[in-house]
Amino acid sequence: MAVVMDSSAATQIAMGSEEGRAMQALILDGEDVFAPDFLQLECANSFWKYVHAGKLDAKEAHGYYSDSVNLVTRFIRSIDLMDEVFATAARLNHPIHDILYLVLARRMAATLMSFDRKLLDLCEREGVDCVAAVEL
Repeated sequence: MAVVMDSSAATQIAMGSEEGRAMQALILDGEDVFAPDFLQLECANSFWKYVHAGKLDAKEAHGYYSDSVNLVTRFIRSIDLMDEVFATAARLNHPIHDILYLVLARRMAATLMSFDRKLLDLCEREGVDCVAAVEL
């Protein structure tokens, strides 16, 4: 079994939110966690927003960033997915950054972990396995 994790899941798990802890509990020991390399940029930007809003200092945010990207056992080059991603994004009329995760999950026959409701709804319509909010 494999998991594809998007940045919403990675940031919540890294920050130790209740939702993040519940989602992390679903990852089995030794289970592969995949993500497009774009996740690194998305997580960095998310934590920058926390710093910019005064909710975290830069050192704490950088620690969470490191924790979020270290959840991934294997990054896949986004450019290697782009032909399929572009075609799928055009067909579904949905932004490229979300479709990266959908396409990777579909290619890997993996479960997508996300808190992005629009992306999850799209995955469900496309027959891509996904998991969203969970309870402890």
